[in-house]
Amino acid sequence: MKNNKFPCTKCGACCKFVDSAHNNLIDFFKKAAERGIFEEDVVGDLNEALPTKDDGTCKHLLEDRTCAIYESRPKICRIMEATLKPKVFSQEEWLHANMFMCNELMVKIEPNIPEKYKIDIPAEIQKTAQKLSEKYHNIMNQFAARFKK
Repeated sequence: MKNNKFPCTKCGACCKFVDSAHNNLIDFFKKAAERGIFEEDVVGDLNEALPTKDDGTCKHLLEDRTCAIYESRPKICRIMEATLKPKVFSQEEWLHANMFMCNELMVKIEPNIPEKYKIDIPAEIQKTAQKLSEKYHNIMNQFAARFKK
């Protein structure tokens, strides 16, 4: 994957996870940003909660799993442009970690999601992608433990 373009399958999983994944973690991400965990200043991208429906799904998610405001969606919704990339990740590592985490999220949100939505991660990067995902979670969990103190 040389072009670092995220192979979004338009499954809608990230849009169904807005309240618990973004809106409930705004303060956490701001604190992490203040401590320099991320590559760039993310505070401006996290100033407001994303609009949701009663079930916590983004209000812009359409029935066909596409986004009603795709071209003007917030930066936080643009995976490879999103500013939550830790400094310790290269762009390619961030891509691979996100591909793996996206597939995990799909199954968590919708256990019987059709296979056509799963990202086809090349065999040669599957294990690396999993390890990078684990690395990201470890970084966030370590910070979370310090954040609670």
